[in-house]
Amino acid sequence: MARIRLLGQGIGYSASVAMQSAALEALGLRHRYELADVTPDRLADTVVELRQSDHLGANVTTPHKGAVLPLLDEVEPLADEPPAALAGKRVLVAGIGNIFLADDGFGVAVARRLAERPQPGGVEVKDFGIRGLDLVYALGDGHDAAILIDAVPRGEAPGTLFVIEPEIAEEHVGLDAHGMDPAKVLALARDLGRVPERVLLIGCEPEVKMDGTEDEVVGELSEPVAAAVERAVELVDDLVAQLSAEQTEHTDKRRT
Repeated sequence: MARIRLLGQGIGYSASVAMQSAALEALGLRHRYELADVTPDRLADTVVELRQSDHLGANVTTPHKGAVLPLLDEVEPLADEPPAALAGKRVLVAGIGNIFLADDGFGVAVARRLAERPQPGGVEVKDFGIRGLDLVYALGDGHDAAILIDAVPRGEAPGTLFVIEPEIAEEHVGLDAHGMDPAKVLALARDLGRVPERVLLIGCEPEVKMDGTEDEVVGELSEPVAAAVERAVELVDDLVAQLSAEQTEHTDKRRT
């Protein structure tokens, strides 16, 4: 069984592994798609190993997308072109969190960084902070997909990134108009009407955990979480590209 690897670092989990594995299975290909955690000093050796083993190839994600270019035989000219529109697909990228609760402000920091960069047509980046109801209404505003960004404790090393597809609770839930719980937001959005077909959550393991009951406020991210912001920006780019590819595939199937 041939292997295809996703090369990155500090990503504890990626939904793209399940997505790509499902695509391979649907095509009847007996290949294995797997996540590989590669440190920068091991990147060149890993590329050499890919050429000499049973690997069919690899995808590259944060933080290696720039560093891998000199190690390649050829780079498509498209790599230098500005981002293109997503063929009519609307994607909401939502930063979530409280900037006064230390690492809880991670999603907001990523959204603000993304807002400084050009985005493909159809991609809307917004800092929702703790405005849960605003996000509920945005999710029901005709978006085809949504990428939520938040600090989520899962017991990993601080600064670890992961991508999951959150499950929407079956029961009806209430929502604090001045709070932000992604699970409750998704459930309420479903109850009120429409949830995007695809919802992905980029989570970051926090180092400093605060719940608002503390006497003081902390308006900055911890060092490992701050270092993960740029990696999360690149991860958003990867997910948007994957969503665009899915849209193209579905369009081609409708035409055939």
